[in-house]
Amino acid sequence: MKSRSSRFFDPKKTLVMFNSSWMGEMSAADLIQLAAKHTVARMLERDDFDKRYKRWSTDRHSRISVPLIQGYDLW
Repeated sequence: MKSRSSRFFDPKKTLVMFNSSWMGEMSAADLIQLAAKHTVARMLERDDFDKRYKRWSTDRHSRISVPLIQGYDLW
């Protein structure tokens, strides 16, 4: 499968992984520790996140967790 990242990175030096390949190893305690490092107010400072947040019809914990998980880097 050719990744969109190959436009920016050398495919021979790039490892593309699905979030599920490492997220499955994250425990609930790990997620809480990650969330403790960030605030919703700080995330809302980002215009793109603020716009998406305002469009959501309900406030769900998963809506806040997804950006944390997407931005999390194991390296």
